[in-house]
Amino acid sequence: HRPLCDKGVRDAMLVGAELKRLGIIPDQILVSPAVRTQSTATLIADQIGCPLDNLTTENTIYNSSEHDILQLIRNVSPSVNTLMVVGHNPTFTHLVNRLDSDRIDNLPTCGCAGFLNKADVWDDFGKQKEEKLFFIRPKNLR
Repeated sequence: HRPLCDKGVRDAMLVGAELKRLGIIPDQILVSPAVRTQSTATLIADQIGCPLDNLTTENTIYNSSEHDILQLIRNVSPSVNTLMVVGHNPTFTHLVNRLDSDRIDNLPTCGCAGFLNKADVWDDFGKQKEEKLFFIRPKNLR
């Protein structure tokens, strides 16, 4: 139920601006029901020009494991080309480490990692190491 602090709002705006610079506009954004993730996703969507209709609250993200997130991703419609998932640590740090051979200690708050789905179908996402496209740390954008 906690809202974003001023720093969180600024970081979400910075990350959104960076995603826009990279040309990332998701067809769908799956978001935890937590107030902070909802606010973060909305701010980022606004920054990148993503319609708010593309945001879907997914209750299972809140207390999920990396396996749960992978199952959620694998069930995404084939019509979705670019997907964003907004959730929580430590799950997302574990997920990034599962997808990429370059291990990280922590996906920072409002950090963002992007991967290319090598299999071209969501059903197979994460069954092998994926190609990391970017890793955004808000502190590097300040």
